[in-house]
Amino acid sequence: MKKLFAMLLVLSVLCTTVINVSAAETQNRNFTDISGHWAENTINKWKEKGIISGYPDGTFKPDNTVTRAELSKILASAFDLPDNEIASYIDVSENDWFYPYLKKADKYIPIYSLPTLYESNIPYSEHQGKNNFLPGINAIRMHVAEALVEIKLSKENIVIDDLTIQEINAQVQEVFKDAEYTNLMAIPGTGIPQNVQRMNRYTWLSYKLDIMKGDTEGCFNPYGYMTRAELLTAIDRLLTTNIEDAEDEKEWENSFVYSNFNDNSEHYQKSENGEEVFDRNSGIKYVSGVATQNSDGEYILDGENLNHLSWVKIGYDEYYGGLYLGISMIAHHLIADDEFSGMCSSVVTNLYDGSEVKDNADLANEHFSISINGDPITIKAVGMGRGNGHHDYYFALDTDIIRNEIKEVTFEGKI
Repeated sequence: MKKLFAMLLVLSVLCTTVINVSAAETQNRNFTDISGHWAENTINKWKEKGIISGYPDGTFKPDNTVTRAELSKILASAFDLPDNEIASYIDVSENDWFYPYLKKADKYIPIYSLPTLYESNIPYSEHQGKNNFLPGINAIRMHVAEALVEIKLSKENIVIDDLTIQEINAQVQEVFKDAEYTNLMAIPGTGIPQNVQRMNRYTWLSYKLDIMKGDTEGCFNPYGYMTRAELLTAIDRLLTTNIEDAEDEKEWENSFVYSNFNDNSEHYQKSENGEEVFDRNSGIKYVSGVATQNSDGEYILDGENLNHLSWVKIGYDEYYGGLYLGISMIAHHLIADDEFSGMCSSVVTNLYDGSEVKDNADLANEHFSISINGDPITIKAVGMGRGNGHHDYYFALDTDIIRNEIKEVTFEGKI
């Protein structure tokens, strides 16, 4: 409850103290300027909770910008940041209204100049290395994304896979259309500039951690100013996730992994130059397994051809309407195991448009048989995910059973 109160408090701060809004005058009125706005649902969501309100004229002004000073207060309040050392900025005084908050948030708010001198980036370029905080300058999306990522990583002790800048850039370009990500600007003799690497890395992390997404045209817009709507949406993502995590821990305990075979090293062989090469003759036509709960409550998995998979799991997700069976294969397997993986892909993609689960249950049930505690369970829908070199196939199960009731699961998939 303490965490939830703190989260709600920051949204109140965002829309009253920082933006000088009179809640009493506008709380019972619909905002007149958000109809059709991309953040309309999020704005209304928090207005209905009584947490935010608009201006006395009935507007919310979703596209108004937020300054760096305002950002420091929002971050300090949102995440209950402790006091920290603050840099000796020449444009910040201990008498400034935002100083107590900057002492908490300073280490998270970047000041560096981005690679290209767009208008929004000029103040950062002109004051680079001059010991300024620039409190009155409008915050840009890239700096806000980095601040939120660093706070989330720190608060939740998240460890991120170590990828090269080229791998990160490739993933960023798959998601966002901004021209700024199409060139890593490598300089002969010095390599890729640090600000280019930093921009790519935090764009990737903000997307990977579900903190900030692109606009309706598929652009991240790193140089753009951070607006009220964008900041509210980013905070909503973080706060909603944290609130749900705090309140729904019991629900998420219904998810558990049967097996995790990591890199499937037994299917690799070394070439003469020492590189790992996948054995392309290790294709399979079926997978079967039995997961049984032992006296310690752990699930012990045994079966056939399981070492061709990255993981097998039973999970719980509202998106899939409850329990699902998940099977994952790394990209190498999609080449070698073309019969089994091809079957999985056909089952899932036959009626899958790349964005939502489609009802392809009949075909899935032709290839997969699943039982829980000895009772046959049918598949009611299918889904697919991709990422980090994996293809993940999800089969939603038509059952109301929950984790604590599961003693044994058997499954078989065949072409």
